[in-house]
Amino acid sequence: MTTAPDPPPSDSGSPEEQRERAEERPALVGDRRPTPIDVSRRTAYIGAAVITGLIIFALWLVPNVVTIAIGGAAFALLLSYPVRVLDNYMPRQLAVLLTILGAVGVLAIAGMIVVPPIATQVTEFVEDLPGIVTDAEERLRAEALRLEEEGLLPADTEQRIGDLEAELGNRAGQSIEPLVTGVLGRITSILGLFITLFGILFVGITLLLDADRLRRKVTAAFPERYHDDLDQLWTDLGTSMSRYLGGLIAIMIVQGVLVAIGLFFLGIPYAVLLGLWVSITAIIPYVGAWLGAGPAIILALLGDPWDAVWVILLYFAVNILEGNFLTPRIQGDAVRVHPILVLLTVVAVGSLFGLLGVVLAVPMLAVGRVFFDFFRARVRITPTEPGTERPRQA
Repeated sequence: MTTAPDPPPSDSGSPEEQRERAEERPALVGDRRPTPIDVSRRTAYIGAAVITGLIIFALWLVPNVVTIAIGGAAFALLLSYPVRVLDNYMPRQLAVLLTILGAVGVLAIAGMIVVPPIATQVTEFVEDLPGIVTDAEERLRAEALRLEEEGLLPADTEQRIGDLEAELGNRAGQSIEPLVTGVLGRITSILGLFITLFGILFVGITLLLDADRLRRKVTAAFPERYHDDLDQLWTDLGTSMSRYLGGLIAIMIVQGVLVAIGLFFLGIPYAVLLGLWVSITAIIPYVGAWLGAGPAIILALLGDPWDAVWVILLYFAVNILEGNFLTPRIQGDAVRVHPILVLLTVVAVGSLFGLLGVVLAVPMLAVGRVFFDFFRARVRITPTEPGTERPRQA
């Protein structure tokens, strides 16, 4: 009996969809299709587990790959919204190009406005640092002597302060040699940083260009009945992460500008530099706000103690504004997780992975929340069929 040949694949659809189907078809070997290799389900699962383990081990050996992947995905998500808007009026390649050029233009203008005063204040701070340290030392000694005379500190307090300064000086001297000998290592680190930044840009731009194609590839790996749900999951993940990243950058800028303006009017030196420091520490949830306040409070205490009170009130007001207005309005439902869970996650992930874990804790929660909502709406517990219950013991 002659077996009927397979029907030719349908050529309907757009040219791009036809190319996708052509790539998914098995390649011909000579005049025939490849012979299938049958493996048991257990063997397939074991093989998949081994391959996954090897990939995880390789990523653990080369963590820079993970950094490039996460950074590239964040870059693509950050620019995904303007790309989607422009994609409705022009080809996607042109939309990506215009979005990147616009981002570069905004960064260039911001750099021309912000970099000169920051560079000036950094130079002033480096020049004034010895005087600041000397002033702080004299104030500390005077306060220690006063407390010693009042009997609140032991009689040898000044000697202990001197010993501490000598120890700090010895440690600083011991650290000079490794610093000098590590210049070559620093150059290598700079080269590695350049490679990492290039990789992040490459991955991000590639994801922006091929986002729809990648989505179709991932969706095609699952049964057809789940395709609509996976498209919804893809959309929800992209929306949540782009909203979180865009909102985070907006909050960092607003906090830094408000603090810089407030410190300027309070007469605190290096206001722009301290505002930049607040923007950087705003990445760390909860603790970052007070880390950003520390240097300004110390500088204010070296002048008038009442200035320190006003500085504390300024940071307190900015934090209230950020927590009650900026984050809810700008980020919206990007995370939707209770603050206690956020704090515990930051502490746990930070303990495991250090500063990088602290920075990535909240985005991980945002992704986890999207998956939780996705599966909660779809997972059903199959009831036990009649007649299959285990008989009860007498």
